[in-house]
Amino acid sequence: MIDIVQSVIIPCTPCIGAECDYLPKDCKYGEYRNSCGRMDCYKGPGEECGGWLDVFGVCTPSTSCKCGRCSGCSTHSQVQCWMNTDPMCN
Repeated sequence: MIDIVQSVIIPCTPCIGAECDYLPKDCKYGEYRNSCGRMDCYKGPGEECGGWLDVFGVCTPSTSCKCGRCSGCSTHSQVQCWMNTDPMCN
């Protein structure tokens, strides 16, 4: 009999202790806690996002990741918009 074990590979090493709360510098759209428990910068309109376990980043809450780019408007520090015009992404 063969047992198949599924494992989950994450794209980073989980943080421990104080390193989990280290804030990255110059986050234009704010911060969030990533899948490894670390603080990371949100991505803004037009920036690359998504991927497996959001390895390319997470969009600011007022935008959404469509076809690998943050689409919509952010009002975090100033109004900035980007709309994906590819019909396959809407």
